[in-house]
Amino acid sequence: MSKYIYLTCTPEALVASMLPPEGFGLYLSTGTKKRNKSQTIFFEVDLEKIEDLIDMDSLNKRCVAKEDGSPKSSVYLSVYRVLETIPLDALKSLYLTTDHGVVLELKRAKYDKSKELKGALHLYQELDPVTPLVASGASAVSISQKTYRRFDPDCDSQAFLC
Repeated sequence: MSKYIYLTCTPEALVASMLPPEGFGLYLSTGTKKRNKSQTIFFEVDLEKIEDLIDMDSLNKRCVAKEDGSPKSSVYLSVYRVLETIPLDALKSLYLTTDHGVVLELKRAKYDKSKELKGALHLYQELDPVTPLVASGASAVSISQKTYRRFDPDCDSQAFLC
């Protein structure tokens, strides 16, 4: 059986599985004895691009079929600082699942800046429970007073979310 590596967003973890993405999404979202059912977001990760970042011996010993021959659903490889450890080029498709187990694949694609609408507003939502950093030349007092104006083009100090 094949082995797949996934970066789950809630909780942030690197997980090995013998389930293909659709099966893994169904497993995560519809629940087990350990987890309540809910919507999930996860990336498939290219194993070849992270082999030097994980313990391959442990992966090969732990991610094996069960005694009855059914595939191993999940083996947690890491839960500490996973998002910043995995290189972007190792991320494959992004998967979104409903709490009923329906899985939607969003394939990785190059961004085409020429299709960007000029002057359009963009709405962004944080997908992973990661604390963003702010880089600014302004003092902390100045930023805290202008928190709600940071995206205003007339604001006299710029703040950038990283």
